[in-house]
Amino acid sequence: MPEAAPQSADAAQADWWAGFGDAGLQAAVAAVQARNLDLAAASARARQAEAQARIDGALLWPAVTASLGARRDDRLGGNAMVAGASHAIGLAASYEVDLWGRQRATQRGALEDLRASRFDLAALRIGASAGVASAWLRAAGLQELSLIHI
Repeated sequence: MPEAAPQSADAAQADWWAGFGDAGLQAAVAAVQARNLDLAAASARARQAEAQARIDGALLWPAVTASLGARRDDRLGGNAMVAGASHAIGLAASYEVDLWGRQRATQRGALEDLRASRFDLAALRIGASAGVASAWLRAAGLQELSLIHI
């Protein structure tokens, strides 16, 4: 029986801070997400993992190569003992049979690395957004207190 796929971290992340209805908070969260170097690094790691998963998935497909060549032989001055032209076209295909499952295991590993990288990115985004929201709530609370006591 196949396992149920876990819900994506993106579902939990989707602009939860917008529920506060404050444009300043939304701008602050957007600024942090745009300028946070940890988020930029995690995003780069996720893109790298995605590229590696594509590369490792390509091992399961046949490899096809093509070549094209042209050559002209002649001597300067036109007095050639051997003169002529040759043209060549080549096409080759190869496929490695995955008898022991090495390629499939490599692909599965790359897909799990991709999944982990995406999860790390989502967790960092949520953490950065929560930090901004927490600071905003504290500032709003202090502002509210100062308005009440005046």
